[in-house]
Amino acid sequence: MKTANARHSPRLVAGVIALNLALALAGCDQLIKRAGGGEDAAAPADPVAGGDPARDRSAGPAMDSVAEVPVVDRFDLDPAIVDGESAFAAGFWSHPTLAFSSIVLAGGHDGLVGFVVESGAEAARIDGRVDALDVAYIGGAGYAFALDAGTATGIGRLRIISIDDIDQSFDISSALDNEAFSEGTGVCAAGDPDQPGATIAYVATARGAVFVEVGIADGVPAVSGVSAPVGAPAIDCAIDPATGEAFFLGTDMSVRRGPDGPALARLEAASAIGLILKRPEAPEDDADAPPATSTFLVALNRSSGRVQVLSGETGDILGEISLTASFDHAAVASGGALAAGFGNYGAVYRDGAIAVGSTGADGANVSVIPWNAVADRLGLPLSAGVAPRNLQPEEEDPFAVDISPTQP
Repeated sequence: MKTANARHSPRLVAGVIALNLALALAGCDQLIKRAGGGEDAAAPADPVAGGDPARDRSAGPAMDSVAEVPVVDRFDLDPAIVDGESAFAAGFWSHPTLAFSSIVLAGGHDGLVGFVVESGAEAARIDGRVDALDVAYIGGAGYAFALDAGTATGIGRLRIISIDDIDQSFDISSALDNEAFSEGTGVCAAGDPDQPGATIAYVATARGAVFVEVGIADGVPAVSGVSAPVGAPAIDCAIDPATGEAFFLGTDMSVRRGPDGPALARLEAASAIGLILKRPEAPEDDADAPPATSTFLVALNRSSGRVQVLSGETGDILGEISLTASFDHAAVASGGALAAGFGNYGAVYRDGAIAVGSTGADGANVSVIPWNAVADRLGLPLSAGVAPRNLQPEEEDPFAVDISPTQP
């Protein structure tokens, strides 16, 4: 069944048109190449099939070019928060009931701001430096974990910021200053799947991974302590909320499962990683079996602004995406921040989204593309979405209308 949201902003409609046109032109280009008997004529290898020990996983699948996905939305950032020169961070927050009220987050040298994904309106902002950012759902509520690396003072600060389900306002739930956070470059957090209400959190540093102890105080998560750094030097991390496993991007460009686990993959250049969860359809011969969860990792190349997609199970590189120009927005030529969201954010973002933050002469901004466009261009299965708050299959959007043709 094809559905479309009953309410769309003009900005989003223009983005959808641009996305569909660009994907259609790309598809025509591939058909022309194959019809002409060129190098694309051979059927491509299945990019999802992995596990071949003889293949160099860092090489990725046989691809003749970087896949292109046009930018659908772009959010310009206030220079008071991101000055266009310093690094900044991004993330997604999923609304518990209204997909079109979800927000994209961006933090910089002097604040954190949230934009409603569909309308582009500013939802909320709060002061305080943010060098790294992640969003976790704990006890049914959503929280932003915001890291101030304390580069100037040698003392870093980790804040847990609650995001209100009603008006998307921000409020500081907890904060901890600690030398262990100093010069941290990444933070990751998720609810513990084995202990409801508990939290798994790490800060990635050049000294290794710092495990963050998070307790409950007055009914909300609170940072209570830290561990000594362990494992290999790390740039960034991402946690699979379905399993509690943490993935780390090392300073040697390796992607590891766990702070000191074996390398799943080795990238040429990356500065941040994120994680996408999907639930494939249950096997036809066992329709009652619960669907498995597929994990995809995404990695940002800061110098080019391109995003690589990896299998979280095997480490195989499934392809690379370039965020290209659309009717309304310029291409992304470099990247300063990465966010991967697998929730339903409304309209073309029903199956999740990827955001890349970049800076330039015109300031800083965050560009967003839908995950289903990424999956389509890389030949990945368009699997069912997963609700970030409870990790259950996404429900049909109640604010949707059926536009499927009917027979008389």
